[in-house]
Amino acid sequence: MWEGGQVEQGPWFHQRVQHAVENFAYKLLCTAAVVSIPSKGQVAVHSVEHAKEHLENRCQGTILAPNMRTRESLPPSTTAPRAAVTSPAPAHGGYPGTPTPTVTAPATTYATAVSTSGSGRPLTLLEEALGQHARGYIISPLMIEELDEEFLVKNFLDYIENDRLKRTLRTRAKGSGRLFMVQMREDLLNGDMS
Repeated sequence: MWEGGQVEQGPWFHQRVQHAVENFAYKLLCTAAVVSIPSKGQVAVHSVEHAKEHLENRCQGTILAPNMRTRESLPPSTTAPRAAVTSPAPAHGGYPGTPTPTVTAPATTYATAVSTSGSGRPLTLLEEALGQHARGYIISPLMIEELDEEFLVKNFLDYIENDRLKRTLRTRAKGSGRLFMVQMREDLLNGDMS
């Protein structure tokens, strides 16, 4: 337990980092910013691009320099608002209720606009990007954020005696164990004390 003193800060942090190294879920969170879901044989990722990075072992972090990938903003909708449909005046000069023959192109449906799998169902974004590897991934930023907060609380804050210091560090780390590690390491390297 750390009571907030300068002398104990370094050894306490080193001990907590060692605990993180021994915990597979926390180590995976720090190195790749993903969460393993063993019961489903899947890995939770933030996005399709994040899944590609993980599959190709790119953008890897370490325990002391974690991968800081976070939830990504979705691009704004690309659909333009539709104009109000008005009924045209009849071209034939007849009564307004008389149908006017029109020639139209075949309608483009969702099924014809999207690539399909062998079963005829539309491909997901993961399937389009990762092919056969898509089954091993699920886009679930919430799962990653939950584990990141658990990492902060169970690996660090639960081992701090001073309640005021806990609240201060939690706020500063914005609920992220990975951010807490980066900040604490910087504090120790720069000689700053909490």
